[in-house]
Amino acid sequence: MMRYGEFKILSMSATLALIGFALIGSAECSTSVATRHLNLVQNGSFEVGIAPWTTQHRWFEYGGLGKGHGISKWQCTDETARNGRYSLKVIGQNNRGIAIQDLQLPPIRYRVSGWIKCLNIERGEAQMLVEFIGAGNKWLCGQRIGGVRGTADWTFVSGEVECPEDAIILRVDLLTTEPNNGIAWFDDIIVAPAIRDEKPPVPVPFTCSGDGVSGLQLNWSKAKVERDVTLFHVFVETERFSNIAKLTPRAILPRWQRMWTIFGLPKRASYYVAIVPVDIFGNRVTEVEAVKVKCADRIPPHAPEFDVSPIWSRTPMAHLTWTPLPIDNDIASYRILARVNGKVHELKEIAQRNGLSCEAMVKLPDAEKPIEIAVIAIDSAGNESQANWKKVLPCTDARIGDTFINPYGLCEIAHVRIADDGGLELAPKDYDPAVLPGDLTKLLKSPEEIEYHASGYAITRPIILPPAKRSIHLQYDAHVPDGTTVRIDVLDATGNVLLENAPSGAQLNDDNVDSTIIRLKISLTTNDVHRTP
Repeated sequence: MMRYGEFKILSMSATLALIGFALIGSAECSTSVATRHLNLVQNGSFEVGIAPWTTQHRWFEYGGLGKGHGISKWQCTDETARNGRYSLKVIGQNNRGIAIQDLQLPPIRYRVSGWIKCLNIERGEAQMLVEFIGAGNKWLCGQRIGGVRGTADWTFVSGEVECPEDAIILRVDLLTTEPNNGIAWFDDIIVAPAIRDEKPPVPVPFTCSGDGVSGLQLNWSKAKVERDVTLFHVFVETERFSNIAKLTPRAILPRWQRMWTIFGLPKRASYYVAIVPVDIFGNRVTEVEAVKVKCADRIPPHAPEFDVSPIWSRTPMAHLTWTPLPIDNDIASYRILARVNGKVHELKEIAQRNGLSCEAMVKLPDAEKPIEIAVIAIDSAGNESQANWKKVLPCTDARIGDTFINPYGLCEIAHVRIADDGGLELAPKDYDPAVLPGDLTKLLKSPEEIEYHASGYAITRPIILPPAKRSIHLQYDAHVPDGTTVRIDVLDATGNVLLENAPSGAQLNDDNVDSTIIRLKISLTTNDVHRTP
């Protein structure tokens, strides 16, 4: 929201600022804003600096002495002013200069005026000019408003201009037309509609595509729009309405836009829609006849990116985490699927939680081979994303990995192995993890010839704890010869240490373990290469 003098302007555009929309607040049949001092130029009195006027236009030297000679110097000054304290000053420096402000206005007739003062402008004149620019930055036409030359006190210049229908920009130029060593001042620059219009524009008719793939698509490209319209207010409500004074527009669109699409509306829902134009004075009707429409959003959301890892338990389970994509702001729920031998199983559906990260524990189907998992996003209209499948190998107390069986559910191993008796020990230096434990004895000449790694560790896969953990105890047996050590740390799911060097019989409770998902890290060391714990 911006304020220019006594006139409030709303700026709304994807690429360019719109000027000329007055705030709506009255509950009468139509609304307007008093425009006694209406000025569509921003900072036309230069009381707050130069901006948004621009002065560094190097191309302007081509019309003077040529490239490389430079342009005149611009500055705000308090040495003289027509009104207020400041004015805009240009110092010739044997060059010429130009200050520009671009306005986006509807194609109506405008009155343009300003004050110019000059000192020793002996060549050309200090001038005020208006240009019109169309699509693709195409120059359409221009009109001189007035100019002053030589030495003159504050002089008023004014004129009326007709904005072409295909113009996008009304450009206000303050310039010196020829290279000179004089000085000129500009102040109180005004652009305002030439004719005051108290009548609000009528609502525009539109068509609605409510059963396509683009959701509720509104189109008013064939509607006849009054020339002084600067914005469209689009109202979309679930209940019938006839007065918009207290309603908030679903969208505020620039005057050249003629189409708008709503996404994420529930299937088969009825809506009431009105498109209300707003003219440059802020006039708009408040009494409208809303049109009832039905729509079906059929744009699917994006497939969420997720991580999945198996959980060691008596039944095959998996832990999934993902974060909703910001672009999909209408997600209602997620569905977790499993695919085994081409058959799809629905495991769980969970509701979206206000854009927060999501996680889920799911029980996996019984399978000897890897299972494919997918997370499907479902929006409020019932559209489903594509399935992005990831493989996961179920982990139970009878199976881990693809190569060997153990009761630990290990997911990370460094220099340790599963011994023939099922225990965990340091691995021999010639240990090959791709070989099954029973076959390792064939590689070992005799126990006294074995040289073990000096240290190693193993980390289990995630283990789920019940919500009430006060009855959970950690039990293990360890054989620790002289010169060797065994250490067990309790970690959370991401590897942070929750409980260091936990002894056998340690109780896991809410005081020392603040996570419902833990991992165990078993660390082994030896000072004798022929001994292992």
